[in-house]
Amino acid sequence: MLHKQTVLIIDYGSQYTQLIARRIREQNVYSEILPHSAPSEEILQRNPKAVVLSGGPDSVYAEGAPVLDPLVMELGVPILGICYGFGLLMTHDGGVVMSNGQREYGFAELAVENGSRLLNGITEKSQVWMSHGDAVDMLPENWSVLARSGNGVLAAAERDGGVVLGTQFHPEVVHTVEGRELFPTFSLM
Repeated sequence: MLHKQTVLIIDYGSQYTQLIARRIREQNVYSEILPHSAPSEEILQRNPKAVVLSGGPDSVYAEGAPVLDPLVMELGVPILGICYGFGLLMTHDGGVVMSNGQREYGFAELAVENGSRLLNGITEKSQVWMSHGDAVDMLPENWSVLARSGNGVLAAAERDGGVVLGTQFHPEVVHTVEGRELFPTFSLM
């Protein structure tokens, strides 16, 4: 039986948005997907217990790129930004996201640096799947590093004691070996 509380997924154009919803539903937690263009009123009507910001093909700095509805940050619920969604959280809080001049696409090794509820139970050197052209260049002051990829890219961070979280990698895909371990932690917060 699905829990009645909703995890809301805001879609920024990721090819994996439906898979994010599936991973959450595998935890017997109800999830809904809304487009990034959904009005604030529609987000409020869902009364989400948590929000996931999906990845997407754009750069957060590209002209006309989808933006984060500031209301999401005021809901007072756990938030997980994945890839593009992570970039949105970074820029919202004053961090700097930049193109690293080359896309990172494929397997990477996750090097966990600091413990957190999100990465609890993840092995220290876990395989993850990266698919991005932008990366966090400067972490906002109120955020903490959780993990980096083997080539030094910031791979996961948190603020507010783990209530707001972000991953540069895609935990929803099977290529991220322990990715499924993140969804029970997040969706049942």
